[in-house]
Amino acid sequence: MEKRYFHIDFLKAIAITMVCSYHFQILHDQSNISLLNTAGYVRRFVFNTNVSCVSLFFMTSGAVLLNKPFDMAKHAKRLYRIIFQFIAWYLITTIFMILFGVVNITDYNITDFINHLFLSELPGIPYGHYWFIFTLIGIYLLLPFFYNSFADNGDKYKAIKILMLFLFICIFLSNEINTLIKVINVNVSTDNITKFIPFTNLNAIMIFFFILGGYIHKQYHKLKNIPIAYLVIVYLSGLLLLFIKFYIESSKIGSYDPIWSGYGSIGNLLMSASLFILVMRIDTFYEKISTSNSHSFIKLVFNVIQMVGMNTLAIFYIHEIIGTIVMPYVYSIAPYCGITINFAKAIIMVVLFSLIGEIIKKIPLLNKILT
Repeated sequence: MEKRYFHIDFLKAIAITMVCSYHFQILHDQSNISLLNTAGYVRRFVFNTNVSCVSLFFMTSGAVLLNKPFDMAKHAKRLYRIIFQFIAWYLITTIFMILFGVVNITDYNITDFINHLFLSELPGIPYGHYWFIFTLIGIYLLLPFFYNSFADNGDKYKAIKILMLFLFICIFLSNEINTLIKVINVNVSTDNITKFIPFTNLNAIMIFFFILGGYIHKQYHKLKNIPIAYLVIVYLSGLLLLFIKFYIESSKIGSYDPIWSGYGSIGNLLMSASLFILVMRIDTFYEKISTSNSHSFIKLVFNVIQMVGMNTLAIFYIHEIIGTIVMPYVYSIAPYCGITINFAKAIIMVVLFSLIGEIIKKIPLLNKILT
């Protein structure tokens, strides 16, 4: 039986909480620096921690999939289940949006629904978050090639390192150079350098984090002993870099979202890598607590974290459906709240929706279709 690392579930729980914090946020507009006061700066600085949400997901996937024996039959089955599960949730999203009056069925014709069966989007229904699933499926299709190179300690492994260096230069480094260019106000851009990459920019970013997660986990016993102080300094440095990037970009172009636009930033790279390594240290503490006869409350917290971590895809699908239906009522009651309330909202969402995920698993037919 494969060993299950608690830190992987913990990181996935952190990531999905960040997603729920970022989506359906109940905060004042924080995308324009000119509209922020001192308290707004603080909210923006803290809220930027959510930038690691998606990169952590792909890093945990890489950590697991690139560091265990590859079985083509199991991989094909897993890929089929992810695609089938996505299509099921895609159609369920549409049905719920119609049933709860988010959209009106009379606004569409038969051609719209036929096209919808081929994954064409119906206007007014939230499908934007599904880019994550499309990217995940794309990486799964490439996994046999990545694994073949990753498992090799010779030239193939060197090729993976060259790919990582290439992606770093073309995406992360060029991204920061573009921001610096805005400071000196010169009409120059490095955007075209991404034409060398045989993927879309967003897919390339997540491929980078997928492989990075595999590499960090491969060095698990070495990296988890890095002093906590060093990792905290790296994390805060990344957070500061991201805020500076937001300040510069927003000052120049007005509205700027440092989370959606920050996935390919060096700030996010530093934050995601340091947080991943930092959380790896929790495995020793988890094993100690889980084998003791005391610490019942801590055990309960760990069990909840593990439940959330094991239901992240279910939470991902459910949160957008229920959030779209329920949050307009929340906005009418409390349109703007503080960062703490917004975080509490995210915690409630992930725990509640993970419980729904557990219920789905208990129903054989739904378990087969939706998980």
